Amino acid sequence: MRAKRKQPAKKSAPAYEPTAADGSTARQFLKRGEGRTRLAPIAVTRTERGHSVGWEHPVPGLAAIAFANVLQTDDQTFAQGMLLQAASMAHDAGELTTENASFAASIIRSIGPRDPTEALLASQMAAVQLALSKAAQRAADSEMM
Repeated sequence: MRAKRKQPAKKSAPAYEPTAADGSTARQFLKRGEGRTRLAPIAVTRTERGHSVGWEHPVPGLAAIAFANVLQTDDQTFAQGMLLQAASMAHDAGELTTENASFAASIIRSIGPRDPTEALLASQMAAVQLALSKAAQRAADSEMM
C-alpha cells in the first residue's frame, strides 16, 4: 500500500488592506444617506392563499411609519396599499421574495417623492423598471436555448 503524498500547504491570500480611496468611497456613501429615511426589509411569508407582506422590524408599526414618510403621506391606508403594490410588482415567475419586494420599495425610496402624487409616479416607474428587467431576462434566457 502506498503512502499518501502530503500536499503542499496552500498559501492563503494576504489580508486586504483598505486604501485611502476605499475610505473616501465609504465616507461618500455614508454621507449620501444622511438625513434619508432607511427602510426595513419587507417581510414576505408564504400562506395557504399566497403570500403575506409586512415588515422585518422589531416594531413593524415604526417601519410602516418610515415607509409612509418616504411616500410623504400621513395616510396609513395609502402607505399600506403602496406596500402591497410594491410587493405585487416584485413577483418573479410567481414567486415573491423579501429581496424582490424590498428592491421595489427601495426604488420608490431612491426616487425621493415629495408628495403622494409623486409617490404614485415613483411606484409606476418602479413597476416599469421591474417589468423591463424581467422581459430582458426572459429574452436572454430564450436566446440561450
